[in-house]
Amino acid sequence: MAADPVTLAPSSQWLVDFAPERCTIARQFGSGEDHTALKLSTVGPGRGFDLTLIGRHARIGRPEKGVYGHIALSFATGGPDAEASVVVGKMGRDPAFVAQGLVEITADGSAVSDDYLKAEPERFAMIDRIEFTDGLSGKVTLKTGKMDAVFSMLERCEWQLVEEWGLDADANRNRMSAPTLPHDDYVRLATKVQARYPAAALHARKVATLQLRMIVGEDGRVRDCAILSNTTTDEFDDRPCEIFREDAVYEPARGADGAPIASWVVQVIRYNIP
Repeated sequence: MAADPVTLAPSSQWLVDFAPERCTIARQFGSGEDHTALKLSTVGPGRGFDLTLIGRHARIGRPEKGVYGHIALSFATGGPDAEASVVVGKMGRDPAFVAQGLVEITADGSAVSDDYLKAEPERFAMIDRIEFTDGLSGKVTLKTGKMDAVFSMLERCEWQLVEEWGLDADANRNRMSAPTLPHDDYVRLATKVQARYPAAALHARKVATLQLRMIVGEDGRVRDCAILSNTTTDEFDDRPCEIFREDAVYEPARGADGAPIASWVVQVIRYNIP
């Protein structure tokens, strides 16, 4: 049985956390049993943004295997509709989920493309609320207020991250393509990652979804790798980064003139119980 719809007003200002590997803006809504936290974060330009919701209203209606779900939401009024796969968990005692990238959907319910919805301020200039329309135990509306300034801050922070990684921000703003990994190589590396599934996590039947941010040189080799998120468990270590640093050879990013440039790519690794 679905829960009654709920609309929550803000109970805090927007809070900003621009960390070395991630830009995050958060706000609290409601109070008491209705207290809900919303976080929007990005790990760099082009990847879109992650959305985290914490509180009893973040309960997913029918989680798959207890840890995965799917949501639909609307940035109203005048903003895009979107959908996302989510990882379900808890923050303390509160239900929570993380949507790693939102995919825009059209009025007929189909996905616009495989590209993630990005933190583009002009697209969010008129919206004043986020409506979670499907996937939760009940419909939830957060009265966010105008959000163009929120996404402007995220966009500025994204490019500050690029500079902090030691990359040429101007060249990457105009890159023709991001680093890409051939499909067969991805399958090979994913198989190696799965083969090194942490014993403690396997014994406890834990799963995890990681985001890896890799700096890829002009030669296609991984210069640097950082684990940006671990949405389910702390049992997982630097093994995925080790594998990609040692074995991955990407097609390098291409600048505006078509020449290879050093750039970044975010790789999502989803551990499943074998």
